[in-house]
Amino acid sequence: MPDSSATSAAGDGSRKVAQLDVNQATRLARKDKQVIRVVTGQAWVTVDGQDIFLEPGDELPLQAGKDEVVLTCIGVCPLVYEVS
Repeated sequence: MPDSSATSAAGDGSRKVAQLDVNQATRLARKDKQVIRVVTGQAWVTVDGQDIFLEPGDELPLQAGKDEVVLTCIGVCPLVYEVS
């Protein structure tokens, strides 16, 4: 599940900015507390057996855990998202 990404400093932490094309998905490890924020596009996030849909500007805080998060781009345009 490929994605195009770049990492940059964001204040006292780091931030990963990545893009998924329509119907493309990726898995995110949950080693630490993190926040997923949608910049553009629409996301379908599956975490702990729950499906959550995010729009631009929406944020989803995640606790550390053993299960991965599945992030899928839905809609008609690519998904750009940040993980911090």
